[in-house]
Amino acid sequence: MYAPRDWAYVQLWADLGLDDNIKKLGEKKPEELTHEERVQIIKAFAGVEGYKQMELAQRALKESDEHLKPDHWLMARKALLNVYEESVDWDEIARRVENLSNEERDQTFERESKRILEEAHQAFVGSLKRDAGYDREQIAKFEAAYERAKKYYDITNQLGGHAFEIHVTMPGTLVAHNGDKADDDGTVKWEFDGKAFRDRPYELLVTSRLPLDRDEK
Repeated sequence: MYAPRDWAYVQLWADLGLDDNIKKLGEKKPEELTHEERVQIIKAFAGVEGYKQMELAQRALKESDEHLKPDHWLMARKALLNVYEESVDWDEIARRVENLSNEERDQTFERESKRILEEAHQAFVGSLKRDAGYDREQIAKFEAAYERAKKYYDITNQLGGHAFEIHVTMPGTLVAHNGDKADDDGTVKWEFDGKAFRDRPYELLVTSRLPLDRDEK
């Protein structure tokens, strides 16, 4: 049994934010993009990161505070997302990278990404202090849970690009299986990638029948 990957639903935000229009713009060379198109791309990718950050924060809160009131979570969520939706000057960032080389553009995006992520995180924590009345100990518990959530996401997200090949050789006569192929010697094979158990368990099933001993006949 391969358990579903907890962070698969983050892909939903990527699918919504990086739609066909954004993908088509991404196929253009940077110098071919208009200013408005550049802003669209930057906002789309940043939006995906914002919702991913929100999911990580929610996971951390569920772990660190089982008594958290829904209102307090929603206030902190709004504070985080407002950074992406209202506080960042995407137009200015797009102008700043317009005439940079690829290397300089990547470095600028990396710096801005770190800055925005930190600003959004601090907005979230600020809401927990202000609206939920979190003290220093509660904030420390949340921060520790948040770091664990980030690490767990990074590990499980990598499984999406992995390929798996499982071989099981059964004794006796093969009865049934849900594998992709079965050999004459009773070996069943499964081949799948991480997408197979993105949102549900991936169960490997095989059964066989052993011959009865003479004493049992």
